[in-house]
Amino acid sequence: MIASLLSLFILYAQPAGAMSAVRFLAFSHDGHTMASVTNETIRLWDVGGGKLAASLNAHDGTVSAVEFSPDDKLLATVSSGTVHLWDVARAQEAVALQGNASHAVAVAFSPDGRALASAQRSSINIWNPATGRAIATLKGQGGSIYSLAYSPDGRYVAAGIGSDGVQIWDVAGQRLLTTLGPN
Repeated sequence: MIASLLSLFILYAQPAGAMSAVRFLAFSHDGHTMASVTNETIRLWDVGGGKLAASLNAHDGTVSAVEFSPDDKLLATVSSGTVHLWDVARAQEAVALQGNASHAVAVAFSPDGRALASAQRSSINIWNPATGRAIATLKGQGGSIYSLAYSPDGRYVAAGIGSDGVQIWDVAGQRLLTTLGPN
């Protein structure tokens, strides 16, 4: 099963005459679906059957982040700095984020799936993924953000910043708690 899935990755990741590396991978939480990213294309794979389930080709630039929602119904992607939310079952864009979703570089779903964090330059936007509306903006305190992660209880967001630093944010209080690492 896994061997046939890997064979399909190799086949689809290298179209005739072109070399295209699989840049990002994400398993769904139930383990049944995998998303693979090659430049502008995201492919959804049926892991058990080892078959291509769908291709998401609506990106206008290189995809730089991909993450499944905790219930596996949505897939968040970042392409050319814009956050896209996809309905996994229909393989269609579900919600377009409005407002400060431009220049995004990273995304992370809260553990309950009711919020999505996106990093833009030195700030973090918190979104309602069901509506695409902004819930909050956490204004950065220096340093560009490159990665995000929610704490298991959803109370905090960690932001990986330049110079090996990590900012820890209180989401409900919308405040920076601490910065770990060199400043």
